[in-house]
Amino acid sequence: MMVSLNYIDARDLEFEYIGRDELDREKAEEAEWNGVLDVSLYEKQWTFIADTEEEYQTEYAAYGMESELVKGFDFENDILLITINRPLSSVRIMERNTGWKDGKPYASPEFTYKKEWEDDTVCFHS
Repeated sequence: MMVSLNYIDARDLEFEYIGRDELDREKAEEAEWNGVLDVSLYEKQWTFIADTEEEYQTEYAAYGMESELVKGFDFENDILLITINRPLSSVRIMERNTGWKDGKPYASPEFTYKKEWEDDTVCFHS
């Protein structure tokens, strides 16, 4: 029943793999999100979401996720998804777990990942 609800209440989103780059682990040590990686990097996969260029530059590029691949990224029409060590294989929006921010509904994303693994790698998706 739980699995079927994920399909009934979800919508698959189209996305594009941009490419991969190396994660600068030394810079990442200063990032707020680094604690999440250190605790369960090998147990759980993480996807970071940047929907503005300013957010990407201040939250991610400044802490080891900078990349030429993101130059010219269209933040007006796309959202940047950043994964560590594994690329995405699917992105699904869950309408059941909708959150609210500034009076607007935000559906919860659910991500699945490809089986390939490459240490200290940052994968970018549009």
